[in-house]
Amino acid sequence: MNDLPEKELRKIALGIAEGKILTSSQVDENSMTMVFMPILFGAFDDMSEDERMRIGFIYEYIDKAGPRSINGYPIFWSFGIVNRPDAERIGEMVKEISEAREAYLEG
Repeated sequence: MNDLPEKELRKIALGIAEGKILTSSQVDENSMTMVFMPILFGAFDDMSEDERMRIGFIYEYIDKAGPRSINGYPIFWSFGIVNRPDAERIGEMVKEISEAREAYLEG
């Protein structure tokens, strides 16, 4: 789980701000393995505890969801992983994008 390039961080931040990406931060903990199905099937089984602790969030684009949903959430058969430092940077970017959008709408 390496640091992502700046362009990818910006793309993910924009996707989150626009509602095109769902992250594990937005999902009820009890629904996590049913929303991000690879977890249920052992996606993290080969990861050490240290590697798991480095995960900031997991995410997927909404348009990659399967045809069904669970507890109001889409179901994904794939996902991306963002490490903690990148997750913090993305959080800041999403906040900036949201503030800029609000300022624009207020005129």
